[in-house]
Amino acid sequence: MDFNINNSLASVLGFDKILLNDGEHMSTKLVDIMDITLLKVMVNTIEGSYNNGQTEGAIYTFFPGVAPGYKIMEKPANPIYLPVSTQKITTFNVSLVDQDNKPVDLRGEDLNIRFHIREF
Repeated sequence: MDFNINNSLASVLGFDKILLNDGEHMSTKLVDIMDITLLKVMVNTIEGSYNNGQTEGAIYTFFPGVAPGYKIMEKPANPIYLPVSTQKITTFNVSLVDQDNKPVDLRGEDLNIRFHIREF
């Protein structure tokens, strides 16, 4: 198998650019089939959310419980209410990002999220 060519599956299967002869081979790196290991629902109006000691606007994080390509249906078991960072909400920006804060490509599928805001 020739992994020296451009756009080969080498990195996905954990191999460097290499030519493999007949026989059994073990990759030197982890297989990287799933790019997304965590989904985060981000909003611009909360405070009190942290990731590795840094503040961020994640109101909810989860691992998708279905295989890639299947509909994700997620409901928080024990919702945690975070403080709103403003006295008046004039804009409410919502995004879905991965563990690296990269936007998730939903490939034209709708994203439906229900928020529950309450006064303390």
